[in-house]
Amino acid sequence: MKLLFQLTAFLFLTAEVNAAPTNQFIISFWCAPPVGGNYDAQYAEVAECNFNYVLSPCSSVSLAENKAILDACQKHGLKFIPMDGRRDTYPANNPAFTSNLDSILADYSKHPAYGGLYLYDEPKIGQLETLAAQNQYLLKKDPAHLPFINLLPIYVDVAYSGTNYEAYIDIFCKTVKPRLLCYDHYALFEGVERESYFENMEVIRRAGLKHDVPMGFIFQTTPHGTYRDPSETDLRWQVNTALACGCKALFYFTYFTITDPEANFHNGIIDPKGNRTPHFDMAKRINAELKAIGPALMPLTSTAVYHTGKLPAGGIKLLKLNP
Repeated sequence: MKLLFQLTAFLFLTAEVNAAPTNQFIISFWCAPPVGGNYDAQYAEVAECNFNYVLSPCSSVSLAENKAILDACQKHGLKFIPMDGRRDTYPANNPAFTSNLDSILADYSKHPAYGGLYLYDEPKIGQLETLAAQNQYLLKKDPAHLPFINLLPIYVDVAYSGTNYEAYIDIFCKTVKPRLLCYDHYALFEGVERESYFENMEVIRRAGLKHDVPMGFIFQTTPHGTYRDPSETDLRWQVNTALACGCKALFYFTYFTITDPEANFHNGIIDPKGNRTPHFDMAKRINAELKAIGPALMPLTSTAVYHTGKLPAGGIKLLKLNP
């Protein structure tokens, strides 16, 4: 466990009891294995890598395929958060809005491996009212499972989010009332880290405290574009900083490697041919440690984070105490 706790050399945190998004520390990823494969073998491999939650494949998935994935996840002790295109069939003011969500819940919610329903990735301000209606209805009818929404990072153009970033996060929390405050941030360029990394984490941490909602983080695993190929040290740095800020859910981006020649995604955890990359064993080691300490972290909240050395944007300096 030594490497997981080396973060305390430069960050200090206190802790108190807080609610959690589920009864488990979530260890998951973006982009499950593609549909149509050997689900039993694929999800046995996911379990071997010490994940406990599965997000949907990054492609269209049918009801039958979602059910097959649920069965494979149940066999291997995993929870699955499916993506179902029916969720956006009707706006919230349509009489069929609730019955449509009821039909989706009827298809999934009784399955032992069901972990919740994927709702949206990186919504704009104008989409929050619909997400609020979906989220709150799902939590009312099925409070045992997680409606999953992921938010924009701080470095996205203000014109896209619709307001300044801190206001975007605050409006989301007030409007949607999520069970998990999850965002993505990719910081690892060649030879340098994005300057807003800690600032983004601090905005999310403060919003989580203010609105009493736990934090989730999607972090960089797969090199693409100008982003570097993360070493195990890079992966641990992202994991450890998130843990210090009170994270209750961690998602690797990505598990299966996306095929996109323009963005040049490569060397995810599993490559496009289904082979393991060096990131598989890195993630397997890190995830084993997260599984071990997760139960101790679940009832805790990061209430203060301080930095020594060069102060990053958004950080608070740790002052020397008088003897």
